Amino acid sequence: MRTTERNLLDRAQVHAADVAVEHFPDLPVEAIEWDVSHRAKRQAGVTKYDSTRT
Repeated sequence: MRTTERNLLDRAQVHAADVAVEHFPDLPVEAIEWDVSHRAKRQAGVTKYDSTRT
């Protein structure tokens, strides 16, 4: 199976939800903004959390 941006984002969201349930039960995972950067060369990922979206 070829990894697409949508597959990558879906897997990241599922993983984040699993981690949040176990370690951060009050974290509203739906408030995390997800995006794939085509410019990033030296980082695996970045998350941006907007507390006003809760």
